[in-house]
Amino acid sequence: MDDLHPEWEVRDLRGGVNFVDYANIPNRFFEMMIECDGFGPHWRDISRRDFDRNSERQNLLLLDDKKLLRFTYDGIREQPSRCQQTVLYALAKWGQTAPGKGVKLGVYERAILHYSLTFKGERMTPAMVAKELDISSKTATSYMQSLADKGYMVAETSPTGRRMGFIATRPKLTQKR
Repeated sequence: MDDLHPEWEVRDLRGGVNFVDYANIPNRFFEMMIECDGFGPHWRDISRRDFDRNSERQNLLLLDDKKLLRFTYDGIREQPSRCQQTVLYALAKWGQTAPGKGVKLGVYERAILHYSLTFKGERMTPAMVAKELDISSKTATSYMQSLADKGYMVAETSPTGRRMGFIATRPKLTQKR
């Protein structure tokens, strides 16, 4: 991800400076921070004062509407797909809202749209999405077709009419006069 910044500086409500392990900032309206906590340096080997400071720092970030995910070092090493899926769910849930009124997107639809950003206008297939989100190809096809019906994707077909994949688009907003 081009928008993943290691060791990101974040100001809290009190004006204090905090550092988080990673920050994903796809636009100026959305910031998601990720913390990776090793058992020793973050729990076993810290003082009571540092333990309290970690909790206070997290509270101040959350009160300032920052989106924060915490993972353990062991969890990332031993179950990386679970951590990846959690990040995708978070991006889907906390990410940009759908433009236009009345357009509702589900968690998987939002995750697919976020994943589509890595394709930069190129075709993606349901098999790619299924592998990335750990869902069946049939389920991926269903969600991608739903996004096409809502104007977020366009189905790419061969000259014989066979669907080859989908390309993400930006839906047009209707202007009020």
